[in-house]
Amino acid sequence: MKRTIAIVAGGDTSEFHVSLRSAQGIYSFIDKEKYTLYIVEMHGLDWHVQLPDGAKAPVDRNDFSFVLDGEKVTFDFAYITIHGTPGEDGRLQGYFDMLHIPYSCCGVLAASLTYDKFACNQYLKGFGVRIAESLLLRGGQSVTDEDVMEKIGLPCFIKPSLGGSSFGVTKVTAKEQIQPDIAKAFAEAQEGLYGRNRDYLRLLQNKRQVRSVPHYGGGELQRVLRL
Repeated sequence: MKRTIAIVAGGDTSEFHVSLRSAQGIYSFIDKEKYTLYIVEMHGLDWHVQLPDGAKAPVDRNDFSFVLDGEKVTFDFAYITIHGTPGEDGRLQGYFDMLHIPYSCCGVLAASLTYDKFACNQYLKGFGVRIAESLLLRGGQSVTDEDVMEKIGLPCFIKPSLGGSSFGVTKVTAKEQIQPDIAKAFAEAQEGLYGRNRDYLRLLQNKRQVRSVPHYGGGELQRVLRL
């Protein structure tokens, strides 16, 4: 008997449509002779299954099921393709854990920690991993151009502390860019992240050695550094 797989896509960030494209790619790759596939689209509290005829069926969030032709359909596995919350920050993982539905990525702790770049870097510091200088701004806070120049220097990157790197990320090469780019980052998230070096999955330990850092599913583990 074929197992039923939910390809979970959508989410609540600007990467919503990126996620839907990812889901279509995954759908095209998986063998339909072995598995029954459905794309489950999530946006806020609107969860629905895309049916083969183009119709949509609402998802019962009590058990992550839906009804097709009068029959209840449940899932054996969830392939999470959401970019950002709730798929990369541990929320959806916790939901599936409670329902005992296996899923494709890391668990709650790794996802929630790596999704918040500032918190992740503070965690890594405790293990002696060298982290570039950064500044963190939260909603309602501000920073002067002079503070950024003194503490971080140019060039630097400004990005939301939460989320991926597709939206709200800018490279600052001139003082005049700082405040407009802070506003752009805050338009994407309530926390802005700035840093001197943006080098995915690597931390420079010294001039002669670059040590790789594993990527734990949910957000990027970055060397980017935070304001």
